[in-house]
Amino acid sequence: MSFFNSFISSFYLSSSSFFLLIYYFFNISITEITNKQEANILFWTLNIYLDFF
Repeated sequence: MSFFNSFISSFYLSSSSFFLLIYYFFNISITEITNKQEANILFWTLNIYLDFF
């Protein structure tokens, strides 16, 4: 049961960080993107997150 609880907590942490990344990505997209390299890095990490789920 403790394994199940740790799995749930780790999944919650990863999903919350995933939504935080989405929020951060859309925050940058709403403002004018001057640094396109940062947007490319964010999109790349977003693709990595989507590959995990």
